[in-house]
Amino acid sequence: MENLEGIINEISGGKILDIATGGGDFLKIIANFKNIKEIIAIDKMERMKDVIEKNKGDLPVSFITMDAINLQFEPKSFNTVCLSNSLHHLEQIKKVFTEISRVLCDDGLFIINEMVSDELSPAQISHKLIHHFAAKLDRINNVFHNDTYTKEEISRLIEDSSFEIVKYTDYSFNQEDPKNPELIQYFVDYIERLHNMVREKEYNKNTEYFDELENIKKYIEINGYASATSVFYVLKKS
Repeated sequence: MENLEGIINEISGGKILDIATGGGDFLKIIANFKNIKEIIAIDKMERMKDVIEKNKGDLPVSFITMDAINLQFEPKSFNTVCLSNSLHHLEQIKKVFTEISRVLCDDGLFIINEMVSDELSPAQISHKLIHHFAAKLDRINNVFHNDTYTKEEISRLIEDSSFEIVKYTDYSFNQEDPKNPELIQYFVDYIERLHNMVREKEYNKNTEYFDELENIKKYIEINGYASATSVFYVLKKS
């Protein structure tokens, strides 16, 4: 398995599309690609435009409000298409993959970067528990948000697509001390904010949500916190 940094540094970006860019976290990775000509970042949420403008630094990024199931670009418009930590947010994955294949140049690269839900350390499970609870709240509010996938589930999605694997690795960020008191307190405070969010909603009479949050808080206090493992795929058209 190759080193993540080595893979990233060898990618020749060209004209890049970053799908479901959110706050632009993946732009920090894209910045390490070679030969970047232009980056178009898209997201369904128009409010992300101001966040991207603030976070893009010197990168040649422009933001467009757009849904990934209907990419409003000409065929073969991009040398590189990126999808980071958004796979589990897609309700119509096959349709999105078809759209990506359409706008990607024949020799272009499709990058998938996605956190996973299996083979995690006890501290990494804290990240999963928080994320899956947030996903549950989204679903209650009619926002599509799956739990994160296992490595095998992601692999099967790719096998069933029109893409083939060029390079693959998995990685996690080193958390020097998962049980650092300040780190634990940060996430305990975050749990409290989720408590307050639940209290403000119509479903706040369901004690199940409060019980789950208390269990997550206790888990973090015992096991600490670390970011979940992610998989990184470089794909091309089959």
